Amino acid sequence: MGGTLQRFHLQVKAQPSKHGKPLCPDPRHDQRRDISDNWTFTFSYGFNDTVILAGAGALRDSVGDKFANAPAHQLGFWTRYDFPAIRSAIAFGGQHVSEQLSLSGQKVRPFTVFDASWITEWQNLKFQINARNLFDEVYAESGFLARTGHFPGEPRNLRLEIYADFF
Repeated sequence: MGGTLQRFHLQVKAQPSKHGKPLCPDPRHDQRRDISDNWTFTFSYGFNDTVILAGAGALRDSVGDKFANAPAHQLGFWTRYDFPAIRSAIAFGGQHVSEQLSLSGQKVRPFTVFDASWITEWQNLKFQINARNLFDEVYAESGFLARTGHFPGEPRNLRLEIYADFF
């Protein structure tokens, strides 16, 4: 079993003419548990309360506003079960990101996506199949300007990875 609890009070020195100066006194919590010898569970939560403290140019009028693309809440979990007898494992997890504001102040909807994977080893090869965005959620990762829209999240996809151990 392992875990961490962190609290940050950061003043990020961004380029004032571009991004302003955000303040983010944010707690974050990560927890990892071994449910059994073969089953693990990981949970993480982050709270962001970002505010622009100083700015130049166009950002001068944004002092006191929320920093763009900084969701207040982020939650993630991942669980994995190992099958040692067949040298395989399955895993499942998800991520939730709360509402964000785009660079031009538009609301970016919150989203939740789920992923899964299967890993197996055979001789000197390791195979991994990753299924991302299992339910094909349509979502935006972050927001730009009103005229350019938002940055889209990944559609459902599968990826096969093969690793070889030659030594």
